Amino acid sequence: MIIEEDVELILTDGGFLSAFTDFKGNAQPAPVLQLITFDEDATYVQGKRILFIREGGSGGGSRYVQRSGVSIVFAGLQTKADAAIVKDYADRIFTYLLSTRTKCGIINIDPIAGASPVMYTDLGRPVVEIQCTLLTDRGIT
Repeated sequence: MIIEEDVELILTDGGFLSAFTDFKGNAQPAPVLQLITFDEDATYVQGKRILFIREGGSGGGSRYVQRSGVSIVFAGLQTKADAAIVKDYADRIFTYLLSTRTKCGIINIDPIAGASPVMYTDLGRPVVEIQCTLLTDRGIT
């Protein structure tokens, strides 16, 4: 299993790949998941939010464990009005990650800082990124 799939399992356990209620109490559909490659132009993501996970590089480790950087990016609808929902949802993910320690091959997951300020893609989607450091088991005994 690749690291992005391990993070997907953590976010699935936390309910972040399901429909959700926003900070105003409105029901929102589940985001579309993308691993490794972000494609906001794909037809299957039009009119939908995107949760994107990619490994950002390895920071070393040992024979038994690997330290990796991972980005979790939440992209909203193609409207600036969606920025508050995107920021709130990313903050919820960050808070969840602070309390989540062990899942699958992940020994530890540490968000590096809070969710980033809202930025915008070329197509106008509000985007918030969370950077994490993962300590994973290499499976060597």
